[in-house]
Amino acid sequence: MTFSFVAGYVRQMLAFRGRFALLIVALLLEASYYLGSPLLYKFIFDEGITQGQQDVLIWAVAMLAGLLVLQSLATFLQERMASALGMKVMNALRGRMYEKLQSLPPPLVAARPQGDLVHLFGADVAAMELAVIRAVPPLLLHSLIIVSSLVLLATINWILFLVTMAVLPMAVLIPKLFAKPAGVWEGNHQQAKAAAGGFVQESLVTLPVIRLFHLGRRRQRAFGTHLRRMDETGGRAYLFGGLVARTAVLGAGIAQVVVVGVGAVLAVNGMMTAGLLIAFIGLLLGIGEAVGMLTTAIPLMISAQQAHARLRAFLDEPVPRQEDPDAVAIERLSGEIVFENVHFSYDGETSTLAGLNFRIQPGQRVALVGPSGCGKSTALSLLMRFSSALDGRVLLDGTDIAHIREDSLRANVGVVLQNALLFDATIGENILAGQPEADDDAVIAAAKAAGIHEAILTKPQGYDTPVTQAAGALSGGERQRIAVARALLRQAPILLLDEATSALDPASEQVVNGSVAALAPACTVVSVTHRLASVVDYDLILVLQDGRLVETGRHDDLLAQGGLYSQLWTRQQGMATAVSEERSGPLITPDRLALIPFLSECSRQTLDELSDLFVLSRFAEGQYVFHQGDPGDHFYLIARGCVQVVVPTANGEQVVNTLRDGDFFGELALLRNVPRSASIVAWADTWCLSLSCQHFLRIIQAEPGLHARVIAAVKAVVGDSEDSFTPSPR
Repeated sequence: MTFSFVAGYVRQMLAFRGRFALLIVALLLEASYYLGSPLLYKFIFDEGITQGQQDVLIWAVAMLAGLLVLQSLATFLQERMASALGMKVMNALRGRMYEKLQSLPPPLVAARPQGDLVHLFGADVAAMELAVIRAVPPLLLHSLIIVSSLVLLATINWILFLVTMAVLPMAVLIPKLFAKPAGVWEGNHQQAKAAAGGFVQESLVTLPVIRLFHLGRRRQRAFGTHLRRMDETGGRAYLFGGLVARTAVLGAGIAQVVVVGVGAVLAVNGMMTAGLLIAFIGLLLGIGEAVGMLTTAIPLMISAQQAHARLRAFLDEPVPRQEDPDAVAIERLSGEIVFENVHFSYDGETSTLAGLNFRIQPGQRVALVGPSGCGKSTALSLLMRFSSALDGRVLLDGTDIAHIREDSLRANVGVVLQNALLFDATIGENILAGQPEADDDAVIAAAKAAGIHEAILTKPQGYDTPVTQAAGALSGGERQRIAVARALLRQAPILLLDEATSALDPASEQVVNGSVAALAPACTVVSVTHRLASVVDYDLILVLQDGRLVETGRHDDLLAQGGLYSQLWTRQQGMATAVSEERSGPLITPDRLALIPFLSECSRQTLDELSDLFVLSRFAEGQYVFHQGDPGDHFYLIARGCVQVVVPTANGEQVVNTLRDGDFFGELALLRNVPRSASIVAWADTWCLSLSCQHFLRIIQAEPGLHARVIAAVKAVVGDSEDSFTPSPR
C-alpha cells in the first residue's frame, strides 16, 4: 500500500518535470554523502593512517568535506523542491475535489453529514499534504540509500553481506506485526475526529437553541462521548504507530550488533582489512539510520493512506447523470416548458410525481400551487436539473433538458430559491453573480427592480458593504431581495421562483411582483408558492395534488370551479395582517373560522363572538412565538408568513414541520394550560392571529359539543395523550 501510494504521487510529480528533475538531483547529491563517506573511511584508515600515505589522507578528508558541502546544498534544494512540488500536487488534488463537489447534485451534497465534508477538505487533505511534503521525499532518499548501500556491502565482503541479509529483515518483519493494527486504529481515530468536528460545527450553528433550551449539560455529555472515543482510538493509533517505528529501530540495532561481531572475527582472521570493516559498518550504520528515518515517516504515511482512501472514495463516487454525453449548446431559449408524462420518486417506491403533464407557453407567468407534499417543489427541482425524471421528459423549447449542456442551461435559467444564499462578499458582488459581465448601472437597475436599492444605500458602504456567508448583517427580507436582484440581473428567458416572496413584507412583495410582471413577454416565469394572493394575476395556475395535475386555469376560473384551489384560497382569506392595522371590526371573519375543523359545527353566534376575540401579533424573522416548556395559553392562526416547529434532539435541534399562511397550531391551549413540547420560531416575518384560552373558555359553555370536538381534533394530531403537543398544519 505504501509503495503504491508513493508511486502514485511520484507520477503526479512527474507532471512538473523541471522541479521534479531538480528534486532527483538533490536526492542523488544527498545520497552521495551517505554512501561516499563510509567508502572514504577505507582510504583514511587503510592507506592514510595505517600506511602513512599523507597525500591519500589529505585527499580523502578533502573529498569528505566536499561531500558535506554538497549534502548541505542538496538538503536546501530538496526542501525547496519538495515543498513546491507537494503544494502543486496537493492544489491539483484540491481542485479535483472541489470540481467533484460542484458536479454533485445539491440534494446529494445536502444528504451528506457536514462534518464528513469538512473533515475531508480539512484534516484529510492536511494529512495528505504533510505526507507528500515530509514523507515521500525522505522515502525516496532513504530507499535509495538502503538499496545502494546493500550493493556496496556485497562488493566489500560477500560473507558479511550474507550475514547482513540474514539478520537485516528483522528491521522490516518485526514492525509488520504492528503495522496492520496501526492502520486500523488510525482509521478509527480519523473517523472519531471527523465525528467530533461535525459535532462542534453543529454546536456552533445551533448555539442559540442550546442556550434557549438549556441543553448545555446534555451537549457537554454528548461531546464527552466523542472525546472518550477519540481518547480510545487515538491512544491505540499512536501506540501501534509508535511501535512500528520503535521495533524497526530495534531490528536494525540487532542486525548491527550481529554484523559488527562477525566482521570483527573476519578482520582478526585476516579475511578483510580494518578499513573495509569500518566502511562496511559505516554503510550498515547508514542503512540503520535510513531505516530509522523511514520509520519516522511511517506514522505520516499511515495517516495519509487512511485519508487517501477516503479522498479516493469521494472522488470515485458516481455522479448521477443529469446531462447526456451528446448534450448540445443552445444560444437562447424562447421559454417554452413541457412536462411530458413525468414520473419521479425519491425512494424508488413512493411516487412524488405520477405522470405529470403540462405545457407552458413562452412569456407566460405560471404558478405551481397545491398542498404540502403535492410535488410542486419536485417539479421545480427537475426544471433546475437538480434531479432527473425516472420516466417521461422535461422539454425546453422541444429539447429534452438532459440533452442541453450545463453551461447553456444555466445561462438560460434564473432562479430565486426559498432560502436566499449569499456569498461572503459585498452586496454588489452578490448581485453581480447573476451576470458577472454586467456594469454598475445594470446592478443598480436590478436592485431597484427587486426593491432593495434604497435599503442598500442606507448601509455603511452601500453596494460595497460586505456580508458574511450567512448574511447576518441583513434581514431575511433584504437577503431575499438581493437574491431576487441577482436573478433579475441575469435576464434569462426562464425565471424560476421557489417561494421567492415568502420572506418579504407586503410592500416589498408588491414591488417584486411588479418587477416580475414587467418581465413579460420576454421571460417565462414559473413560481412555486403557498401564498396564492401573489399569483392572482398570473396567466396560468397549475394545481397539483399527489404528484398529479388536478386543476388548471386562471385565478377567477379556478375559484369558479370550487375545487382544491378554491379550498386553498378560502383558507388563506378572511384574516387581517399588518397592512390592515387601522381597520375596525374583527381581525378574522366568522366564515374563515368555520373552516377550522373543530369549529365547523359551531353556531353563527359563537363564530361571531370568537372572531372578536382574536388579536394580531407580528413576529420578526428568527423570533420565537413560544419555546418548549412555555405555558400553553394561546391558539394561533398564521395570517401571513411562515413558522417552523422545532424540537430538541440529542444532537441539537430538529425542524419537524413548516407552517404557512392559513395553518394553525396550539389547539390544546384552548382547553388546558400544559407546557409546550415544541418551539415555534418565525422563519420569516410572520403575522399571527391568536386566541387566549381564557377567552375561549368563557364561551365554550354556550356551544354544545365544542369541548369534545377540540379534544377529538387534538387527539387526531397528537394521539390519545391529551398532554401531548405537536403542532401540525391544517
